[in-house]
Amino acid sequence: MKTLTIRNIPAELAQALDKERQRRGLSLNRTVLALLRNTLGVPSAAVHSNGLRQLAGAWSEAEHQQFEQAVAPFGEIDEAMWRWIGSASIPRHTATFKEAIARRWTALTGLIESDDRLTRAIIRRAKEATTK
Repeated sequence: MKTLTIRNIPAELAQALDKERQRRGLSLNRTVLALLRNTLGVPSAAVHSNGLRQLAGAWSEAEHQQFEQAVAPFGEIDEAMWRWIGSASIPRHTATFKEAIARRWTALTGLIESDDRLTRAIIRRAKEATTK
């Protein structure tokens, strides 16, 4: 491999390189090589990862089913609500409308609680994966 020395780098370029190095979490040498490869269109033999690949497919079947159940009400079509969309005034006082809103609210709060549990599980697994 060839070694290259670059002299007289302007301060603003050095700052931009350092900022990019920090963003990528790489050494300055690796950052410059990656930028050169990208700019010159030279493919890299290395596989780039944002660290999320290890989490792909990390939900258990139970967690997946829990999520699907939590979001299922969002796939339902409420005929009564659709009829009101084109009308001049939405009868918000009707029991049907209030029941529909209550169902959506219950589904949403369930999803938030489910998402919170799943997020904690994902974070736990990510920590376990990084400490191995």
